[in-house]
Amino acid sequence: PEAMTRDETSGNISCLQQGGRLSRRRARFLTIRDGDEVVGLIALVDSDEQPAPAPAEHDTSETEDWHEVVRTLRHELRLVSGVEPILGRHPASVRLRRQVEAAALVAENVLLYGPPGSGRRTLAATIHYGGKHVPGPLIPIPCADIDADVLDTTIQALAAAHAEENGRAALLLEDVDALADDAQWALHRLIVREGFPFRLFSVAASSLAEAVEQGQFRAELAMELTTLTICVPPLEERLEDVPILAQALLERWNTQGGKQLSGFSPQARQILTTYRWPGEFAELQWAVEQAAERATGPRVEAEDLPRRVRWAFDDAASPPIDREPIDLPQFLAEVEREVIMRALRIAKGNKAQAARLLGLNRPRLYRRLAELGIDDAEDANGVGR
Repeated sequence: PEAMTRDETSGNISCLQQGGRLSRRRARFLTIRDGDEVVGLIALVDSDEQPAPAPAEHDTSETEDWHEVVRTLRHELRLVSGVEPILGRHPASVRLRRQVEAAALVAENVLLYGPPGSGRRTLAATIHYGGKHVPGPLIPIPCADIDADVLDTTIQALAAAHAEENGRAALLLEDVDALADDAQWALHRLIVREGFPFRLFSVAASSLAEAVEQGQFRAELAMELTTLTICVPPLEERLEDVPILAQALLERWNTQGGKQLSGFSPQARQILTTYRWPGEFAELQWAVEQAAERATGPRVEAEDLPRRVRWAFDDAASPPIDREPIDLPQFLAEVEREVIMRALRIAKGNKAQAARLLGLNRPRLYRRLAELGIDDAEDANGVGR
């Protein structure tokens, strides 16, 4: 984005090489202008590859170059696309990144489990299309509402349709932990059949081992689906990675054309790392896109973020109010006492008239007066009738 604001500038860029490898090159940028308006950009890229920088130490200072952090993490990955959910420096993110890279090197079945919205389907596609072999398509199958007959027919039809394709196709079993028992049996029967053509990616909310222990999932099917198991941790457990993830998502948004935003203001980043992200990575992606659309300057400011994200920050920043517990019966009795006393004052102590004002009969009013400890001495004007 900075290159569009100057006549000439330079910097490092990442170039995609054959085989999906990213190389670091030095480039000089020249703007093309029509009068005062920038209409294009020319990049003169050096032929010599630059050495990769050492991984950045964890630094939360305001001067950190978040674009460079994202670029460095991308450079370390052998995978090309769909890597945003695994960018980060938290130990859980590093472990997740290594597991995804390892899964892309083999052809085994993979279970990805974690909270909805955490990027499980994106990571399945990253593994499938980022492998060293030429892949076939990744075909989603929703498991939550499919019965055994439909599942059997669907998979057999897909197997016949993709039998002659180059590259091994894969099935993405969405919400596999919600698969009905008879459908589990049918799926296992298909998988163990000789010549089953698909690699399987399964997505679940929790570990299938837990479901097996609780008697909710067939152990023999779980064994087939979990050759490799990857836990996608909740975003709340790695909030320190949110600025990196947000920067990566913003840069991906920049590639769609239109505005070019450099990043987030310090206050915007603080708000992003305070919010708990109940909707996980998907909610963060939505928030970044909403903020980018609203931004009017060169970066995303705090006021550009969605209201619910900003309001959560305001609530967290407000000191808690120390209130004593309320004794509800006592509170209601005091309110009733005040209402009765007001009626007696209006009626100038006439209990029959006060009862009519309160919508009570006289015996009931007398009982409440006794229960609340209101005697004639407290009646308005001291008159008791």
